[in-house]
Amino acid sequence: MLILVFFLLLLSATYSIYSNAFLTDYLPVIILFCSGLVRFLRHIILASFHVFEFGLHAFGLSIKAFSFLKRRAKRRTGLAVQPCENGDVYEGELRRGRFHGTGVYYYNTGGMYEGEWIDSKFDGHGVQTWTDGSKYKGHFKKGLSHGFGIYQDHAGVLYAGEWVNGQSHGYGMQTYEDGSCYVGQYKCGLKHGSGHFQFRNGGTHGGEYFAGKMHGFGVYRYSNGQRYEGAWCEGNRKGLGMCSSTYGEPQSGLWDDEFLEISSFAVNNTRVLDAVQTNQLLLFHSQAARTAAEKAYNIPRVDDMVNRAVVAAENAANAAAIASSMAIQMEQRDRWVEHDLPMQMV
Repeated sequence: MLILVFFLLLLSATYSIYSNAFLTDYLPVIILFCSGLVRFLRHIILASFHVFEFGLHAFGLSIKAFSFLKRRAKRRTGLAVQPCENGDVYEGELRRGRFHGTGVYYYNTGGMYEGEWIDSKFDGHGVQTWTDGSKYKGHFKKGLSHGFGIYQDHAGVLYAGEWVNGQSHGYGMQTYEDGSCYVGQYKCGLKHGSGHFQFRNGGTHGGEYFAGKMHGFGVYRYSNGQRYEGAWCEGNRKGLGMCSSTYGEPQSGLWDDEFLEISSFAVNNTRVLDAVQTNQLLLFHSQAARTAAEKAYNIPRVDDMVNRAVVAAENAANAAAIASSMAIQMEQRDRWVEHDLPMQMV
């Protein structure tokens, strides 16, 4: 306003120098025009302020509404159909907005899980299937297979036994697509400990395993009747051992894979083996191999525990399917009530 008054004074002083008649005739008109312009600008500023204030108010209401809906979703308990942000869908029981109880979870990639939930994680018994056809039935803990269960992949490989944190760990049995079968101990998903392996060609190995390979002492019976008792290293005969067959003399000594590197009866100028000491070591290694083989054959059976876990998983899956169906019916009923539609009678 002060700037406008100063501008008018400057204008009047300028024109007073050149023409007194101009000031007398047009100065009132100029003053009225400037006054109207000031009022117009004032109304525009006030209107803009009101619009801005209304926008802030509406934004605040939207935030409050979103917070209310979020709190309501967190407090939601019962049966419901709840879509997830990544495109997955859950149908089943809720507790305070979390998946809790029995329910079915559909992945947007095509897989699904049916079973028990605790705090939005697989926990209890259930059945999980993947898009490639792989399936796991058994016990879960905090979203991972844990306990007893059966897993079968799309290629036909099947494992039944103990699980820890999503990996085979403990005692179990695994069959392969070529017909081979292993029964024994596992650690972190690999054969580790005592075990017995039945090969496709009819051969068998009973003994110690390390990180998925024959390692330690063991007895290998070949399909042609040959038998090796002794030390193994990373899947190969390595160390002292004895190999016998249905025909011919048994061979004993220091082995390197399939070859007898030094016979226990060999004596030459470069390397001489003490026959007595070597025979004692061979007897010790052979006895250790037989003990490991017997321990491998006496693996505790986990069939009953696995079967009970599978039955419980299937029951949980059926309960989850029922909860899913009821959740869908309740969702449809809520929509009918919301839109005042007549409910369908079955």
